[in-house]
Amino acid sequence: MNTICYPKIDPLPEKIHRPFWSVMIPTYNRVNYLGKTIKSVLDQDPGPEFMQIEVIDNFSSPELNVAELVKEIGDGRVSYYRQPVQVGFQENWSTCIRKAYGKWVHILHDDDMVLPGFYSSYQQFIDQHPEANLIFSQAIHIDENDEPFYTFIPAIPDFPDGIIKDAFKLLLLDNFIYSTSSVVSREKYEKLGGFHPHVMHTVDWDMWLRIALDGPIGYVKKPLLAYRTHLGSGSNNQNNSVELINKKYEDIYYIINTYQEYLPPRLKKKYYVRFMKTFAVSANTQMKFLLKQKKYPLAFNHAIWSKKMYPSFVNTGRFWWNYLCYFRQNK
Repeated sequence: MNTICYPKIDPLPEKIHRPFWSVMIPTYNRVNYLGKTIKSVLDQDPGPEFMQIEVIDNFSSPELNVAELVKEIGDGRVSYYRQPVQVGFQENWSTCIRKAYGKWVHILHDDDMVLPGFYSSYQQFIDQHPEANLIFSQAIHIDENDEPFYTFIPAIPDFPDGIIKDAFKLLLLDNFIYSTSSVVSREKYEKLGGFHPHVMHTVDWDMWLRIALDGPIGYVKKPLLAYRTHLGSGSNNQNNSVELINKKYEDIYYIINTYQEYLPPRLKKKYYVRFMKTFAVSANTQMKFLLKQKKYPLAFNHAIWSKKMYPSFVNTGRFWWNYLCYFRQNK
């Protein structure tokens, strides 16, 4: 069972004013898109009585002048907090929760944007489904120039709009929730604690599984978030080194080894095999991408993990093909 000591989130004093929303924007050494992120929220701002907006700076370099940018774009409407020392990004996210005093918390990454209708659509959903602990939506992928190129729609299964049945079991097979599209009640964070202090690549997934174990989660079936993909994004940086690739798959193993314990005994082996097969396929996709870029050592590392996760005849063949490419490149 999961015995991690999660960061504590203390309840708020009873008599303070509680807006409906807390929009918390964690940032660190990245200002290229922060202004657009803040502006996308301000464009939907219902006013301070209903929404807290705050940037949580993880001790960015002083040369970047994050505080000045927030002051200029926010025009007094957006609060700013700077960590006294740099902390792990997980702790910075947990700080977002602690600093939030709204009833619902939205942690919005500093390079993404909310699309028109995000907060009104989510609030309408919450009014209709007060039992939900977490709500998420579809997302549109955008590039460095805000140009859309892909719409993410959870495909397995094709969820209807509303409360998701068997959300925990489905989440255990795939993290279909975009972190920055999710909103969570502060009360739920108070009960379950903050983000896992040690996992990196699956830290949001770990949180969603904990929440799904504790109650219903809901899905708004339309794209309400713009998720930015660029050279500096975390998703692109996962393939920058063998160490990061290894950490990614170690975090993935952590998920299945921790949360399969909450399944009925008859489902444990079935889910384990399906889980490993899914991520072996993902490893092969990453391998092909890196082979095209002639990054043979990194591609080979993905092949190793694919073979380890799902040692089929096909995966073994891919492993030896990558080994041959790696050998030729390093002769």
